[in-house]
Amino acid sequence: MCRHYIKSAIRSIKTNPLFSILNILGLAVGLTAGAILLLWSNKEPHFDDFHKKAENIFHLSVSFDVAGDLHSFDAVPGPLSVIAKNIPGIKSTIRIHEEDNCVLSDKNGQKIFDGNKIGYVDSNFLKVFDFNRLEGGGRELLPNGSSIALTRQTALKLFGTIDVIGEPVNFDHHIFTVSAILENFPDNSTLSYDALLPMAYFGANFTAGGGNGDWKTIDQDLGNYQFQTYVLLKDNEAPNVIGRGLSEAFNKLTKSEQGVHFNLQNIQQMHLVTIDGNKADLQMVRIILLIGILILVIASINYVNLATARSLSRSREVGVRKIIGASKKSLFIQFVFETLIIFLCSLALSIGLLFISKPIIAYFTNTSIFTRLNDQHTWFLMGLVLVGTLMASSIYPALLLSSFNPIQAISGKSKANGKTNFIRKGLVIFQFGISFALLVSTLVMSKQMRFIRTRDLGYNKEHVFIVPLPGSTLDHQEAITSILNKEPAIKSVGYASSSDVSNMMDGTGDLDWPGKPNDLNLMTGQLLVDEHFIPTMQFQFLEGHNFSGDSSQWFGNFFEA
Repeated sequence: MCRHYIKSAIRSIKTNPLFSILNILGLAVGLTAGAILLLWSNKEPHFDDFHKKAENIFHLSVSFDVAGDLHSFDAVPGPLSVIAKNIPGIKSTIRIHEEDNCVLSDKNGQKIFDGNKIGYVDSNFLKVFDFNRLEGGGRELLPNGSSIALTRQTALKLFGTIDVIGEPVNFDHHIFTVSAILENFPDNSTLSYDALLPMAYFGANFTAGGGNGDWKTIDQDLGNYQFQTYVLLKDNEAPNVIGRGLSEAFNKLTKSEQGVHFNLQNIQQMHLVTIDGNKADLQMVRIILLIGILILVIASINYVNLATARSLSRSREVGVRKIIGASKKSLFIQFVFETLIIFLCSLALSIGLLFISKPIIAYFTNTSIFTRLNDQHTWFLMGLVLVGTLMASSIYPALLLSSFNPIQAISGKSKANGKTNFIRKGLVIFQFGISFALLVSTLVMSKQMRFIRTRDLGYNKEHVFIVPLPGSTLDHQEAITSILNKEPAIKSVGYASSSDVSNMMDGTGDLDWPGKPNDLNLMTGQLLVDEHFIPTMQFQFLEGHNFSGDSSQWFGNFFEA
């Protein structure tokens, strides 16, 4: 029986090729657009859920009450890791210090690669996080201060193979020995680095550089907020209770009257919820999910409208079938099979369009939406969407076509009743209403993005090119600046310790001056620059003047937007 239905459906589709092509293309485009948005919105809420202990891993942030305004910062001082050892509910603590645009090379400097993101991590990094280690079977990821762990991609760039355990790598004028090769960090991971270095090396450099005043080690330095810190809690521990314990212990050490407040945020929430609780990104994901569903609804309604518009031309076919004995049920099944075949053709075309557009999607979203295809939840969601779209597209046209009166259909007097016209007109209005709402929303968002791009940030970002350079270039800074200034196209050259002046990774609360109120908490971003940086970026002074380059002069993050 199914074979008969399939043959009849294929015959009907071939009889009306233009109508069939329009339906297949319309559904395919709708399925493709809807699938892209649904896959993306399904991936975004599942960042960091591959960690086995994800429910107990929390990120530390800090809040300051400055003149009644709450300010939050996502990095904390190094000694918090020491304090955490005395908090009963904490099992482990991981500190991470990040550096961007780092240069790695082989021992002889024959292969040099810049733009690397480095993470200095504590030795128990892999005991908390579940990143796959490909090579290096020792108990410790970084067994000593001269060890380095590379990702697969970094190892292939430097050596052309991942079988490089024990090989030397040059970084920061220091030779490190490869102790492990990690699989590339997943693109749904908050943490992502090209190489990992031991926190012991970072701490040794801090001490060798004189420390921070009386604080000579990173375990003592209470003033610099420069570590991304994660804690692994014991089961059933309350994060707010742990946060209060850390805050009380820290404020006791700093003897701060007003104090600071440490907050814990689960690692699975970090991607979509900011440290101050703003859920704008999460709301955006929900909006994109809704838009994807609406696009599929529009595609289904478009198919229904085309099918019902053509229903009168098929009324005689229905009449003849009923006169020779076809039941309403068999006709209903027949028309459902027609929709099913058109839907399957659209689905096949949609899958092809998805994979053709894969690099374009990756370019615009900066991620791959196909990484969760081995997840049961993803397949359940896509199956539910496909079945829902198929049912919405097939049931009503099949009911309408199978309901014609055979006598009226043969005589050519069959007409759509008032109820049918009402439903069809309602669907058209609903379809255009959704389309109009999406169009208006697109225009509003476009204007918002234009406003963000053109807003005055307090400095001139037009025609400014950022070139990452290794730290060794500071020894030749004047020569490099002189050569660059000879180029007619270059107006000014300045140096800074960060490539993103709007997102300074290091901060400090260790500021003091005569007359500073005891209850004033002030957090400033730290950026090391030369005397040409401010004129190059065209920052506007509210008071004072630029410095001459004397190392005794200092600027904090006191710029106002």
